[in-house]
Amino acid sequence: MAESFDESPSESNNSARSFEQRVHELLSQHPHFRGRACNFKYEYREDLLIVRGCVPSFYLKQILQTVLKDVDGVTHIDNQVDVISSFGVSSVRGITR
Repeated sequence: MAESFDESPSESNNSARSFEQRVHELLSQHPHFRGRACNFKYEYREDLLIVRGCVPSFYLKQILQTVLKDVDGVTHIDNQVDVISSFGVSSVRGITR
């Protein structure tokens, strides 16, 4: 007997894409991220939102997470946003010296 799923893979991809667009629009309207929302990539799986990109301060990284935690359907956030600062403090991954 075949298993039944609520959504086909293409419907699931479309709903994830739609969700990512809503998140992008939300950030586009936020005063701290207006004009910067395109700097982020979003991946949504069930109740987990993965965010990647970069910001110039840890403050903005925290504001970003605070804004996204109120999005319907998001229970968990994996904030992989890097802080890149011209003042020497950063969180960039993978740098070896």
